[in-house]
Amino acid sequence: MFLRAERTAGGERTFRMIEGEPLQTSYGIDLYKNVFPDGSD
Repeated sequence: MFLRAERTAGGERTFRMIEGEPLQTSYGIDLYKNVFPDGSD
């Protein structure tokens, strides 16, 4: 199961989490690398 931030058709944030596949615009990998720069967790 994946969760992502809900957005309206106009792009506004609703601040709710919905179930759905990650989008291509997801920044998860970038955030992970910032938190764990050496690749360890």
